[in-house]
Amino acid sequence: MSIDFGPYDEIFERNIIIAIEDDNGNVGEKEIGFEVYPPDPSIEDIRDNTISGAIDETLLDEPVRLYRYRGGLIQKLQSEDGNDVVQTDSV
Repeated sequence: MSIDFGPYDEIFERNIIIAIEDDNGNVGEKEIGFEVYPPDPSIEDIRDNTISGAIDETLLDEPVRLYRYRGGLIQKLQSEDGNDVVQTDSV
C-alpha cells in the first residue's frame, strides 16, 4: 500500500489522521506528524549564466525555483527561454 501526498506550495508542519478500512468494514485510525519542508540546496558552480548544484536529498522530477536576493529585492531567476522552474534528476 502506498499513499501519495502533494504537491504543496507552502511549508508547514501539522498532525494528520490516516484512516484505513478493510473489506469487512473494520476501520483503524492513526494520528501522525506530517511535515512539508524544502531540501537544503548547495550551489557548486556558476558559469555562463548556468547554475549547477545539488540538494541534500534524492528527488526525481521535483520542481526547483531559484531566487536572487540583491539590494533588498527578491527576484525569481529564469532561463533564457523564460522558464522559471527546473526539474531535479537522480544523477
